[in-house]
Amino acid sequence: MSSKLRHTPKGWKVTRREEPNSADGFATVVTDSRGHSLAIMNFRGKNPLTKGNARLMAKSPELLEVAEALADATSLGDLTDAAALACLVLQELRS
Repeated sequence: MSSKLRHTPKGWKVTRREEPNSADGFATVVTDSRGHSLAIMNFRGKNPLTKGNARLMAKSPELLEVAEALADATSLGDLTDAAALACLVLQELRS
């Protein structure tokens, strides 16, 4: 099943950059593979969930791949490859 969704290709990363208006002087930023900002988080205050939320956002393209693989595998009756892909993405999210 190929996705009809169009989005920035995978390779998103979580970085931090100086942000003088934030509570700690930094902002958490999700960037694409070229370093362009996709999302800026924690702009005006500290939030203990910011880094986790940013990591989850950065894995969005891979999570879409997992969902598509599961949908394809379900229709074919073989979940082995889809389960392996899901485990790989979850392991990266947990690290």
